[in-house]
Amino acid sequence: MRKKTKKSNLSKLHTPPDSPDIKQKQQKKEIDFIIKRLYVYLKTHPGCIFLKKISGSCVGYYDDAEETITIDYRCDFVPTLIHEFIHHMRPKWNEKMVIREEKKVMKHLTGIQCRNILRAMVGSLY
Repeated sequence: MRKKTKKSNLSKLHTPPDSPDIKQKQQKKEIDFIIKRLYVYLKTHPGCIFLKKISGSCVGYYDDAEETITIDYRCDFVPTLIHEFIHHMRPKWNEKMVIREEKKVMKHLTGIQCRNILRAMVGSLY
């Protein structure tokens, strides 16, 4: 008769680098980094957010020369702000890459983080 053995903690110590746990932690760090950079951007760039009616399918854009973000006031502010800020952070990324990153950030964004982003955004409105 075989006795039940306790699982050792060695498996936790020797997690392969491509394990889901490590990827999730890495992804969370990247998302937290984007959110923190967004807070800093909003606090150090007063008047960097413009709200206006934008025609067509565009709901926002980032102006690299002026370092401003313009958002259509009829759309969802937070996802658009995050999307345009990713354009600021990663100017060489194509639209598909920015959309993918925006979705990751929105998926992991907490209510408190969203509230803080909106508060910081209000201070940055032009």
